[in-house]
Amino acid sequence: MKTEGVSSLEKLSLLFELSRSFSSLIELEELLPYIIAKTKEVLQAESCSLLLLDEERQELYFPVISDASPEIEARVKEIRFPAGKGIAGWVLQHGMPTRVTDVARDERWYGEVDRSTGEQTRDLLYAPLRTRRGVIGVIGLRNKQVETFSEEDLLFLEALAGAIAVAMEHASLYHQVRQ
Repeated sequence: MKTEGVSSLEKLSLLFELSRSFSSLIELEELLPYIIAKTKEVLQAESCSLLLLDEERQELYFPVISDASPEIEARVKEIRFPAGKGIAGWVLQHGMPTRVTDVARDERWYGEVDRSTGEQTRDLLYAPLRTRRGVIGVIGLRNKQVETFSEEDLLFLEALAGAIAVAMEHASLYHQVRQ
């Protein structure tokens, strides 16, 4: 019986599986929910979400989320908040991944999303989505189901974020060419 959660081999298998899907799933509407759901599963999180920057309004929003509760998913998709707020905003602005093991003790914590959903966040992982245009958003995991997120989890998420950003950029270019 494993006590430490997901093995490195399982994480590498996910990266391989996702890299194969990047080449076959061109439409972002198909690609992103798949990636987010698989990442949540492999890293044993309560939820995984993609937050993108609305450059015009300077807000972060949740186009894709995989949560244990469909009701929470629906509520989160309605939430927008200032791009400079919270830990996600910090990652967006600084372009650096971060692991927070106790959000209540982190001065960057912005509890408005929890207040809007009724959920309680304990720990978080965030990694920036960096393209040639700069950081366009972040990918985040909330509440590890067993223990807390590790540095290894953060390194994995950072590697995955790079692949996601490239796939998003390619899908966007493909969509523009088709138009």
